[in-house]
Order: sequence, then C-alpha cells, then structure tokens
Amino acid sequence: TEERKSQEPIAWKLSKQTVTDVLDESSYRFDYVFGPRAPTLEIYKKLGRRIVFEALSGFNANMFCYGQTASGKTYTTLGNSQSPGLVLHAMS
Repeated sequence: TEERKSQEPIAWKLSKQTVTDVLDESSYRFDYVFGPRAPTLEIYKKLGRRIVFEALSGFNANMFCYGQTASGKTYTTLGNSQSPGLVLHAMS
C-alpha cells in the first residue's frame, strides 16, 4: 500500500457493515460498523449484551477494542460520568 502524505485528508464512508476509503475506493467489511458519534449504549446493545449473557451462561467471553492510538478505545470501554462505557453498561 502507498502511504499518504500527512496533508491529505483521509475520508471514510460508513455503511452498516462496510468502511470505504473514498480516495481509492478500497473497502473493508466488518460484522458491525459504528460511526464516530455512536453512543456506547448502542454499541453495548448490538454487541456487549450478548457477550455478557454468554459469559453469565458459562461461556468464555471477551470484549476487545481495537484501533489506532487516540481513536477512543479507552473512552468506549470506560466512558465518563456523562456517557458510561461498555464496562459500566455490562455491570448494570
């Protein structure tokens, strides 16, 4: 892959399961895609609730956040006083 110059904007188009780079039209498919404004409660309802239920039913379970530095992994996991993260939603 060719590296982009730091001045070039990187723009992504999001759909339900696909992220597309609008500059070169390469796309990546995922089980779920959440935009930058997706509340953690929405993420928890789509993914976390099922994982917690399975863990309480005796299965091994893990919620794993992956992304580049400063992309919001810790915030999504822990949240803050105004917006609880996945851990607090799982415990409630």
